[in-house]
Amino acid sequence: MSDNEVSLIYDRPGDTVVLTMNGPAGRNALSLDMLVRLADAWEAIDADDSIRSAVRTGAGASYCTGGDLDAGWMVGNCSAGPTENERRVLEDMSIIGRGLLLSTWLRTPIIALVNGDCLGGGCEMLQQTDIRIAKEQARFGLPEAQGGFIASAGSTMRLKRHIPYAVAMEMLITGRILDAEEALRWGLVTHVDPTGEGLAKGHKIAEIIARNGPLSVGLKDFPEKRLPDFTGT
Repeated sequence: MSDNEVSLIYDRPGDTVVLTMNGPAGRNALSLDMLVRLADAWEAIDADDSIRSAVRTGAGASYCTGGDLDAGWMVGNCSAGPTENERRVLEDMSIIGRGLLLSTWLRTPIIALVNGDCLGGGCEMLQQTDIRIAKEQARFGLPEAQGGFIASAGSTMRLKRHIPYAVAMEMLITGRILDAEEALRWGLVTHVDPTGEGLAKGHKIAEIIARNGPLSVGLKDFPEKRLPDFTGT
């Protein structure tokens, strides 16, 4: 199967994994197949101590524009004659949460390279990453309310922790779109890249991470279940 045929490209140059959401014709909308592949990728990445960071980006001119509504999965349907990955989701719906990193905490740092529109579920997934590099043409938004939906992949709780409350609420209840400079101003992204070399910048950051202490990096979010016992008892 060629890279043009898979919904998620997994590439490992050295100690960094690059995950490319690969549906440029559909603006990298999230299909069931892509979510299953993401869930499998996160599990493989976190199980391998030699992987020090992951970079996630999108193919073409978009990062990710949310769920693939045309495929029908968001309303509980599936394509005629489900594929193997679609069957996996039908048998275990928790795969969706693992693919979106809603129900799984990753100790491996994730660097987002936002190469274009980052909307809906794409913007929700962004909030699960640790360092965020945006190309200057990137846009960020949660337009779900405009179609009668809600941002149900965590943004109703999480976005207010990332950016000022009033800005988050305006995004959630009006569908306000931020350009890259606004996203940088409010702290939704870490860097804006005007040069077209965002992937190179991501790799430079990954190299710095790889030189740091693995335990220090792995405990970046200090979840209680991951804390070592320092008491000796």
